[in-house]
Amino acid sequence: MKREIEESLLEKARNEEKNYNFEEAAELYEQAAENFLTKNLQEEAAKTFNQLGLVYS
Repeated sequence: MKREIEESLLEKARNEEKNYNFEEAAELYEQAAENFLTKNLQEEAAKTFNQLGLVYS
């Protein structure tokens, strides 16, 4: 189950990505992924790290 804070970070990251602010998007994706890991939500963390990788490609 996603949490409100992480969902907010993901939404901000997607908006930054759409606006071609890739560095900011990457930072937000990383924060969200780390939060998921802290809450032991590995599947959500993996999906978020995958999105982070796409930002860098």
